[in-house]
Amino acid sequence: MTNAPAHASPHQAASPIEALRAVLATGSFRFDRQPIVAMPGVAVAGFELLARFDLPYPVATLVEAAEAANLVEKIDLAAARAALAARDRGEYFYSVNVSARSLACASFGARLAQSIACTHGGGHGLIIELTETAKLDHLPTAADTLHRLRGLGCQVWLDDFGEGFGALEYLRTLPADAVKLRAHAGDWLLGPLVRMVGELGLAVIVEMIETETQARTAAQAGAAFGQGYLFGRPQRWSDKPALAIGA
Repeated sequence: MTNAPAHASPHQAASPIEALRAVLATGSFRFDRQPIVAMPGVAVAGFELLARFDLPYPVATLVEAAEAANLVEKIDLAAARAALAARDRGEYFYSVNVSARSLACASFGARLAQSIACTHGGGHGLIIELTETAKLDHLPTAADTLHRLRGLGCQVWLDDFGEGFGALEYLRTLPADAVKLRAHAGDWLLGPLVRMVGELGLAVIVEMIETETQARTAAQAGAAFGQGYLFGRPQRWSDKPALAIGA
């Protein structure tokens, strides 16, 4: 989730929550995409979809507002539906960020499962990235939701592993196929972290790769995928706005 430059916003006088409600109700936001490459080569394997809001607030402020006002579930569901539609148009996989708050809500899993059932190919090619911006208080509900989605063909990645709440608890409790590690951990630590996660039977995606050295370190340690400005910045995916989702 992110925002456009402040000067472009028609909601400058609104609070973050009011502004988010307005753009969700009208569908005046979109999703851009950033490439994810297979390693050790640089062939594009998929994309991460990123919500773009034309609002004059920092990303962290919008995330907090969405979670505080129970809007994040609507955003996450819209992203997942956009990813399903995109996946049907090509050979790439698409990943979307899903908040712990969304996964703690049983209705989110039910609505997403219904959307998956209505698309060709089920959930194959859709990757759910569990973010750690909010603490996951209902692990059993989240685990049930993720098991259900994996049963429909989705993969589950633990995003920003170790950067937020409960990383080890998530690893013990939640079904996961891979974890995302940040390259800024440092070259001296990145390699051991990738190898450690690999020994747990999980694939590794190293994100925020900006240098050839980081890419080489990640590949040599066994990372399956890489993501970052070295391979491509988020790009405007479509001028078509998202559908209004009744905020």
